[in-house]
Amino acid sequence: MKKIAFYLSLACAGLFNTACTEDYTDWAKPQANPQEAAITIPGFTATAASKSAIDLATVSEASVKLLNIDYSALPEGTTPDKLRIVVTPEGAAEGTEPATINATDAKGYFSVADLQQTVTQYFGKRPSARTLDCHAYLAAMLKGQAAYIDAGTFQVKVTPKAPQISSAYYIVGGTLDWAASAAGKLQKFSHSDADVYDDPVFTIVIDAAAEGDTWFAIGDDAACDAIANANDWSQLIGTTAGNGNNGAEGKLDRRFNLSDDGSFKVDGGAKKIKVTINMMDYTYKIETVNIAENYYVVGGTLDWAASAASKAQKFSHSDKDVFEDPIFSIIIPANAGGETWFAIGDDEACDAIANDGDWSKLYGTTAGNGQNGATGTLARRAQLSDDGSLKWASAAAQIKITLNMLDGTFTISDVAPQYFMVGALPGWNEEGAAKALLYPVSASVMTYTSKFTGAWDLKVWNRNDIGNWDNCYGCVVDGCNDATGALVSSGAQAISAPSAEFYTFTFDIGTMTYSWTKLDNQAPTEYEAIGIIGDFNSWGGDIDMQQVTPHNWYATAAVTDGGLKFRANHDWGTNWGADLTVDDGTFYANGQPNGSNIQVPAGTYAFYLNDITGQIAILKQ
Repeated sequence: MKKIAFYLSLACAGLFNTACTEDYTDWAKPQANPQEAAITIPGFTATAASKSAIDLATVSEASVKLLNIDYSALPEGTTPDKLRIVVTPEGAAEGTEPATINATDAKGYFSVADLQQTVTQYFGKRPSARTLDCHAYLAAMLKGQAAYIDAGTFQVKVTPKAPQISSAYYIVGGTLDWAASAAGKLQKFSHSDADVYDDPVFTIVIDAAAEGDTWFAIGDDAACDAIANANDWSQLIGTTAGNGNNGAEGKLDRRFNLSDDGSFKVDGGAKKIKVTINMMDYTYKIETVNIAENYYVVGGTLDWAASAASKAQKFSHSDKDVFEDPIFSIIIPANAGGETWFAIGDDEACDAIANDGDWSKLYGTTAGNGQNGATGTLARRAQLSDDGSLKWASAAAQIKITLNMLDGTFTISDVAPQYFMVGALPGWNEEGAAKALLYPVSASVMTYTSKFTGAWDLKVWNRNDIGNWDNCYGCVVDGCNDATGALVSSGAQAISAPSAEFYTFTFDIGTMTYSWTKLDNQAPTEYEAIGIIGDFNSWGGDIDMQQVTPHNWYATAAVTDGGLKFRANHDWGTNWGADLTVDDGTFYANGQPNGSNIQVPAGTYAFYLNDITGQIAILKQ
């Protein structure tokens, strides 16, 4: 007993960072307090309350007994107060952060909720037995003195609470024969690559019946196999609301637990049906999908009402049917360095604004007004709690918006500026402008180097506006040849170079200014030919480019995945490369003599090169 009293005296001397009062550390918040130094007392040791796994799904009380502890080994007069365990997963790697769980009492009971949180934190939600390494500690009082006592280590096995979730689910029925669709597992839900207990959400889009209502159920592999092998339909999953009474959202259960089949019904009129199931809470959501032929950006840098009425910002789309290819995309100007606000409209929504002042049919973000982020889901404003306007804050001069209208999702990203010169050099027409890209040098600045005429040289079009003279950029006074000037986008007039010589024209969409810089070298090297060569043509047989303006070259070509370079006069004496992998946001570079191979994904591209500056741009067509 003298030895134990000595240990307790050391504790009161400050060894354990606790005062010799009842005001010792409060462990009310699990996983929040660092482990303190502790004393050991011979014979005082905690042991696991059970050698078998504790299945939290079967525990009906709020707490469960994890450990046995014999307080008789403590010195006379000791009052146990707070018990906790410090936990790590069995075999944890060095540096794994331990979790701390406080007991609900001094008898070794611990909160089921705390155990659930801890085991899923380390192992995920899959309901498998998991082994935890535990170290028990006790806070106790002895005649007003605080003591922190090490109760030793033990292991417990815990199975987290979670429903049974299969690896795959299928629609049974719909527009297909019920038995055949079950046997063939023809309509499989999509799912991420994550474990189904970490991501329990599955989705599918199916055809709706051409006429009448669409009926279906949901099955996993076991349910589908039971139908195919034993004509047993009882394992299918249906709505707890009753046969055909599903509504848009509700709860799921197996047919053998339901009072009827619980089949789902979607009223006629839809073209597609989207079904989302969350198998962690056994819920579903059913949405009808109708994809319009056209979509538009409303707002952005344009007046909202005017852009809706004019439908000026139309998304691009392939020639395929919209249900075969539900992807729409557009690149629009942004408020560089600020926020760009917009919404999405189809013809119905835009017409409702123009004709009736009705804004409720626009599409917005389900995340809430301006809370969208780079990706998310869309819904009509009438279905949202606020306007759901989309916001994008960036230094970029342009942004790309991509819609997948089959699943109602969007993606927003910066893209480097894509502006084109129309004028005396390439021609005052759309065809010439498409070949005269201004080379980006930053998120809002572009340049073009050539020998200009010195008279009514150019205006500038955004990529989306090529051909629209009402939406081009220029100066206020026609033929202005000042070294610098302000850009306007309404009533724009032609900008002239200060003289008929070699200049670099700089176009800054961020500050809405332009400038001219005269080249020191007015006799740059002339090349007979510039070609493109690379993996796509086995590094032989250059694709010759067209010199569309002095020292600016252009070509279009389809290429396979791989590297390529530009070279002069069909040999390697002069060539340009760059450390560049082409995508929407990074399609340009300053080409370097004998530089690296430029990496280009398979596709059809427009290629641009300035042989004076070495500027390169490669635009996906």
